Amino acid sequence: MNHVIIVGCGVVGATIAYELSLNSAFRITVLDRQLPAQASTGAALGVLMGAISQKKKGRAWSMRDASIRRYATLVPELEAATGMHIPYNQDGIVLLRFEGDEDDEKWRTLATLRQSQGWQLDLWDKATLHRRCPDVGDVLRTPEGDRLIIGAVHSVHDRQIDPVALTHALVAAAQRNGVEFLFDAAVTTIARTDGAGLASGQAPYHVEYCCSSRDDTQEVMVTRQSLPAHQIVISTGLGTFPLTAAVLNSALHSPSSTPQPIEKTSTSTSAPVDIRPVAGQAVRIKLSQPTINTAFTPVISGNDIHVVPLKAGDYWVGATVEFPDEAAARAGMQDCAVRDALLETVLKGAYDLFPLLSEGTITQQWIGYRPRPWNRPAPVIETLGHVPNIIVATGHYRNGVLLAPATAQQVRALIESQYNGQ
Repeated sequence: MNHVIIVGCGVVGATIAYELSLNSAFRITVLDRQLPAQASTGAALGVLMGAISQKKKGRAWSMRDASIRRYATLVPELEAATGMHIPYNQDGIVLLRFEGDEDDEKWRTLATLRQSQGWQLDLWDKATLHRRCPDVGDVLRTPEGDRLIIGAVHSVHDRQIDPVALTHALVAAAQRNGVEFLFDAAVTTIARTDGAGLASGQAPYHVEYCCSSRDDTQEVMVTRQSLPAHQIVISTGLGTFPLTAAVLNSALHSPSSTPQPIEKTSTSTSAPVDIRPVAGQAVRIKLSQPTINTAFTPVISGNDIHVVPLKAGDYWVGATVEFPDEAAARAGMQDCAVRDALLETVLKGAYDLFPLLSEGTITQQWIGYRPRPWNRPAPVIETLGHVPNIIVATGHYRNGVLLAPATAQQVRALIESQYNGQ
């Protein structure tokens, strides 16, 4: 049986594992140095801005379109298979409009296009906004001056989902389908299987990894293990650069091999995949009193600030966008400094957009690092240089949760084409 190893179990790696598990021709193993959804996924807000996006064509739109469609079937599919509840807000996204922003004609044109694509955008004036979302404020105060809220666009079919709950459900469903997950398994090497001529069906690679455990005296024991692999998917976010560098610097790099891009807009790369962090800070706020409208609770978004309703009286608010210092930037860096003042700006903005939040209590604050490809579009979905059957699916930047289903579908298609061509 063809053995596929996936390195990385954030939301993207977990979705790929589940999608591949629907094909019984594959044996699948997922390796991660930590538990699921611990890195970028664990700090994501899970706002699925698909139809509301200004992307209209090409890869940027087609992936959004495919993902929103897949989420409509994926969530009930996972809940039925696992019995787990996945918090999934289906009230849409309300994108606030400010005086002086894009004119009505631009939004009407987009709404017409989306209707032809099967999605609904409703343009609200201020009266409709306050009738549907009475807790929304009237003005956003910025250092450049006040910005009056004049209405909104309601993206009816966009969603918000709990990324951690989603990832755990994906893992559970994939396990039911036979996928093996090995956590606390840090991959150290991907190497060719010894032997000049491999027997038919023999795995051409082996993946080496380290595991740690404690004995009866609580002493940490580190063991090195190895697994054979026919195909490998690298979905390691900010850990992508060192791993792809190690692969490309090894004897795996064979100029005689032909790269196989996943689509015409993606090309394989002959250099390590440089993914760098963009920090994001967010908070969780508990209200001291309920909102006016509890029957309709969409995500409220404006000026790149998201107010995300959770259970009654609980909200996520975020997130900052903090790029690394140019002087400190380096290939494959893992983290970057954050700025308290930027979080304060986001909070003040959220209090303007949703005034009740200013009366609540901050119960949690966190920092996450989004994996952003350096000097190239996000995400990276391609074969790795001239190395046969190694695919990179990473660097989704701010859209990992949104684009995970479409990424998984593309990776599955590529792996199946490789498998059928062998």
